[in-house]
Amino acid sequence: MRVKFAVVTLAAALALAGCKEEKAACTPEQAQAKATAMMTKMQELATSNPEKLAAVGAKAQELQADLGNAAKDPAKACAAVDELMKVME
Repeated sequence: MRVKFAVVTLAAALALAGCKEEKAACTPEQAQAKATAMMTKMQELATSNPEKLAAVGAKAQELQADLGNAAKDPAKACAAVDELMKVME
């Protein structure tokens, strides 16, 4: 599933982001926390509302570049996760 790929990509990028020392509007730790919350919500949707999860998957595809570049720009990754969380509401 492409949603899982985007989430795995984000998790891997965030793990690498911990090595970067520059300050960002959203720290790698904050991005990781948001990603964890997002994954939990996606798991809930998978059982309670699969149709909505499909919409989230489409949005995740749109945001995949931002999610994948979390190591370079954690602020964009945070914004992308925030957008996905809004879609899941």
